Amino acid sequence: MNHLPTNSPPLLVSMASIRKGMKARQVTTHTHDSVPVGAYNPFKDVGHWDFKKIRAGENWEFPLMKGPGCVTSIWMTVAGRMIEVVRRTRVPAHKYLWINVYYDGQKTPAISAPIGHFFGNGTTKYVHFASKFVGMTSGGYYSFLPMPFEKSCRVVMENRHAKKNIPFFFGAIGYTRMEALPPD
Repeated sequence: MNHLPTNSPPLLVSMASIRKGMKARQVTTHTHDSVPVGAYNPFKDVGHWDFKKIRAGENWEFPLMKGPGCVTSIWMTVAGRMIEVVRRTRVPAHKYLWINVYYDGQKTPAISAPIGHFFGNGTTKYVHFASKFVGMTSGGYYSFLPMPFEKSCRVVMENRHAKKNIPFFFGAIGYTRMEALPPD
């Protein structure tokens, strides 16, 4: 059942519908490339981390998404208030952690913004809100803006702070692979 207004753009309608032959994919910060920490089975002998540390002035890139396709969801969060209390330092992610999105091999990002601004929170404070496409909950930021691409999509997280690291960055991007993008 489709609950979108009849005047919605075709791509938006197609993203909100179940489609046969589409391949749902996800790229995340999850890795097994870390040092084993003696976790419970089955990760006892394998490194297992769900976050990335992004040092001051450095970048981290999600795995490349190959097209044609469309980003259907983005979820991100950073170290919470407990980490700030333990480390006795603010994690300035809203303002200094930037999301840069590159489509189809372009050298210049089509989207480049601090994560607070990208997800609709222009303040530098944790403010819970919800809208049709973006918002922030206690679990982090989310976006359901459809972001189509023909050949590829790169998402690079950039820490623009001169001195402070982002010690715990978590993220997941959902996308679909298609045979071809819709004409509009």
